[in-house]
Amino acid sequence: MLLRHLATGRMARVQALTGAVTAAAAHRVLGLLLRAAPLLVSLARWSRAHFRAPLPLPLHALLLARLASRGLHPLLRSELHVLAAACLHSPMSIIRALPASAAPLAADMLVLALARAAQPLAAHEAFVLAGNSHPRRRPSVFSGNALLAALVRAERVDLAERAFRAALRRRVSPDIFTFNTVISGLCKVGQLRKAGDVAKDIRAWGLPPSVATYTALIDGYCKKGRAGKMYHVDMLLKEMVDAGISPDAVTFSV
Repeated sequence: MLLRHLATGRMARVQALTGAVTAAAAHRVLGLLLRAAPLLVSLARWSRAHFRAPLPLPLHALLLARLASRGLHPLLRSELHVLAAACLHSPMSIIRALPASAAPLAADMLVLALARAAQPLAAHEAFVLAGNSHPRRRPSVFSGNALLAALVRAERVDLAERAFRAALRRRVSPDIFTFNTVISGLCKVGQLRKAGDVAKDIRAWGLPPSVATYTALIDGYCKKGRAGKMYHVDMLLKEMVDAGISPDAVTFSV
């Protein structure tokens, strides 16, 4: 109730609730609120459970900003998952509601939350909006990987490839999972040449390819069939062994 009165400017109600009849008393209340971010999350959770109603988006955005400013990332991630799971607001409305100080970090975590909530298109929208609003903000590899995996699962490899290129332009530091996800997706839709080009970029980023890298490429060529494609399989197996990477059971099953 206190937060609702604060958000709507009902300061007389705030004074009645807190007893802040002097400036010093008001400052004490303010200090308690600034330090009480975990308590505010507990209050928000109680409100949602008790009244079976979501927080108003402006109020939820203020809570997210407080969590971001205090560096309480697990709580911030949890509250963003609540927003994503509710499916009540578009990524644009959520990002626009965030205070400027919290928007870059919260937007990046929103991508992760939407991807994990099986909303790949919304996650991609949030990723694009975050890049447009904060082009110098480097996205995290965690949100990027979750987005790519969700898009590939949803058979939107075109968007996955686009997001991958955009993430690199925004100076994300990819890991081998990043590359393997894109390679696997491209192979699934038969774009073997593009998949091979992405595989060649792995070492340029100072990363060694993994058994999953080669297995995805081998799987792609095997599914294409024909003798010419199987020649590529032989070459990949040889390259794999020469690089000191042993095929595993999945490779041989393919």
